[in-house]
Amino acid sequence: MALCQLKAGSNAFAVKQCTAALELVPSEEEQLKYEDGEGITLHDVEKLLFRRGSAYAASDLLDEAHDDLTRVLQMNPANQPAKRLLEDVQRRLASVHNLMAERLRRAL
Repeated sequence: MALCQLKAGSNAFAVKQCTAALELVPSEEEQLKYEDGEGITLHDVEKLLFRRGSAYAASDLLDEAHDDLTRVLQMNPANQPAKRLLEDVQRRLASVHNLMAERLRRAL
């Protein structure tokens, strides 16, 4: 459902759907199922975090996107789409920080 919302541009709804699904995830990682077809798997959590991070990035909620994408890469360092999106988010965050620093310098 969240993927459809992302493709439709309904980023806030995608965030809401992913967050609701992530709230169902056990707090202990070892309680997650490992690709055995039952319950929520680590791969499911990875996809939810990536989709929510993507929705955050599309909504310019860059700190939140950074947090989710960092978690994705902690779970799976080989996730290339997450790496690319995190690099983009980091560039955008640097631009925002530079702009804020410049405005602060001008204000003083």
